[in-house]
Amino acid sequence: MAEEHTPDSHRIDGDEIRKDGKEEINQLARHVLVIAASNCDQNPELILEYSLALSNFLLTGFSPTELDFPAANSMTNALTEAFDTKKVVVGPAPCSMIDVDDTANVITCLRLLGRNASAIKTLEALLARIQSNIYRELSFSANCNVLLTLLYQDAPRDYHVPITNSIEALCDVWWTAIGRIKPKGNLSALHPTLQFVRAALKLVELTENGGLPAFCDKVMKARIAICLYQACFRTLLEQDGNGSWNSSVEDTAHGILILSEARKFDLFRETREQIDSAIDRAVKFVEYSKTSSSEERHSAQKVSYASSLLTEAFRIAALKASAIQPDAIIGSSLREDTTAIPKLLKLWRYTPLFSATPEWQIRASMIEGTLFGPVVRARRLNIFTRKGVEEDKYFDIIPVAWPTCNNRTRTFAPSCFLFEGMMAALLNYQVDEWIEAVAGVNYAGHIPELRQLIDDVIVSISEEKSVNGVYEALWEKSAANGIDESTNGHHVNGTTADRHSAIDEASRREVLVPLTKFVTHALKHPSILSASAWDRKNVTCELRIYLQTHVTQSEDNMLLKQQKFTEGVMREHFFRWVRTTSADHTSATYTFNFISALLGSWIENGEDCFPSTQEKYYAAAACQHLAAMCRMYNDHGSAVRDHDEANVNSVDFPEFGPRAIESGSSAMVSKKEALFEVAQYERSCIEEAFRRLEGHAAGTRSADARARKSRQMEIWWMFYNVTDLFGQIYVLRDIGSRLTVGNGVPS
Repeated sequence: MAEEHTPDSHRIDGDEIRKDGKEEINQLARHVLVIAASNCDQNPELILEYSLALSNFLLTGFSPTELDFPAANSMTNALTEAFDTKKVVVGPAPCSMIDVDDTANVITCLRLLGRNASAIKTLEALLARIQSNIYRELSFSANCNVLLTLLYQDAPRDYHVPITNSIEALCDVWWTAIGRIKPKGNLSALHPTLQFVRAALKLVELTENGGLPAFCDKVMKARIAICLYQACFRTLLEQDGNGSWNSSVEDTAHGILILSEARKFDLFRETREQIDSAIDRAVKFVEYSKTSSSEERHSAQKVSYASSLLTEAFRIAALKASAIQPDAIIGSSLREDTTAIPKLLKLWRYTPLFSATPEWQIRASMIEGTLFGPVVRARRLNIFTRKGVEEDKYFDIIPVAWPTCNNRTRTFAPSCFLFEGMMAALLNYQVDEWIEAVAGVNYAGHIPELRQLIDDVIVSISEEKSVNGVYEALWEKSAANGIDESTNGHHVNGTTADRHSAIDEASRREVLVPLTKFVTHALKHPSILSASAWDRKNVTCELRIYLQTHVTQSEDNMLLKQQKFTEGVMREHFFRWVRTTSADHTSATYTFNFISALLGSWIENGEDCFPSTQEKYYAAAACQHLAAMCRMYNDHGSAVRDHDEANVNSVDFPEFGPRAIESGSSAMVSKKEALFEVAQYERSCIEEAFRRLEGHAAGTRSADARARKSRQMEIWWMFYNVTDLFGQIYVLRDIGSRLTVGNGVPS
């Protein structure tokens, strides 16, 4: 076993670097490679680790000329000879180690050093081992290195198919990662992020300069933009107050390298000042910090990827990168429309949730939100056509609401969760519009028939393993589903009336088609299907209650038009209404249970999201209080619109006094103030329920179970913040869509 020599005794400190910065950094890099070459002579196994140091230098911006000296040439020769391409063994021949990750990294080194013949031979051997379906089985690190080596070939277009396979696999991993992607061996936790940023940014550069075909798939293009932006921006947000990342030289060096790449990225034009400042503070930290002990040793059977020499290599590369200003800006083709951001930014700053958040952070998070636009827009009208309503003002708000809350709390929930949250919010708005403008209109005078249709659709889809043929059966059933209003569909003797629907075919189809699509989306979502039986049942039950409550709201609106809504001793009080019919109508209870099933599927491996009796109760309480608060905030903001459109609003209840004659009167202002105060009470109840959930989860479970629950609760708090944000926005302004169909208003 050979001892590894380290650079500590020959360390050049920060003061020396600044005398002649560029040349001193080059000397440091050569010094590291001299020691690496010496160590490799004694222990061939170290060639893999030091190839990582060499590739890092080259990818950072060191030219082969700057590293051209006998020791480096010796190391390059060792790399060339280390791979037995004739036998297609991927790894150093003496060790017979099969490792796609290391092989791809060595190919990149050979290519950047001008050893093209050796690089091509090894690349051909590597690609022969990787079939198209294997990219999704490779580790994140291996895929990054494979992608990088393909992108740095003379003709990357020749490798367009494997490049596409690789970037799709990488984005899938990033998109769905519940926590931080784990690095290989003992490398920095930020190493996977650095690898991905380098590879994705190089890919974007090649598509923009013609080296690769432009992105044809708009959704895939948006996913690449989202993942790349998050990788850079989250790194910026994670920097500690002392300029470091985790007070670690290696982590901080990685942070500098990532942000040095980020300042090449067009989407960070607005954040360039903050990135430069972060790099400067990080450089001050690494210039004067020492790397780890010089007494590390390596086993001939295992590479640790954690030597002080490698840490020093990353430190030197970071110092080099920090001094390089980008020649050109990359990624303008990924930018989405940001014209709405100034107005939204002003609105966000007025909310209590974001009043203390730096403006640049809100703006940067909103830019991230705009990148989700194409992904959400691709499904915007997949279910509902939005007939009979004005422009959806909420569409600009939904994609930016989730990233701003996610980044504000540094939750960094996975992109898939943000997307599902956006789609849930979008569909909930559209359900509200559809009930009021389509279903309520088409089935006016036939409400029991509409209720029966909703139940039939939910039962049929929930019980069928395949939805094929369900629509045809439902269509036939709806045609024969006429219900007598006077008897609620039953004869006096209890037998069902033999009637045909009075609703014409076109009107029935306008209701049945989107209803079937929406229920299918909710109940047949792949992650819902892999959730526990308890969580799936809750989604089904709450979905039915949600849709049926919308019908109840339509009935209440009709009573309000007739000025009969609050008449009679049997009418329920506001307290009961706001916690039942009203709360369910907001979609909060259905969405809460939908999210529970998602998190149970993703984090708890298909077990109950809330496993114990106490957790189930606290979660249900939090859900109900959240729904009540949502309704109160919603009604506070839409009181004027609801008054004009004759929609039932919280302030219509007798507890708030006589119904206001004018929507803008002083009486209305007083009612809204009272409503806001009780909404704050509901807020305190939500937060207490969440605290109890956290406290119970910290009890007797295993460390792994506690870690999963901790991550889950981080996401739940973020979800609560998003819901709270929408409520605060409603208080400031109404973001619902006004109806364009006729709607009588009581005098």
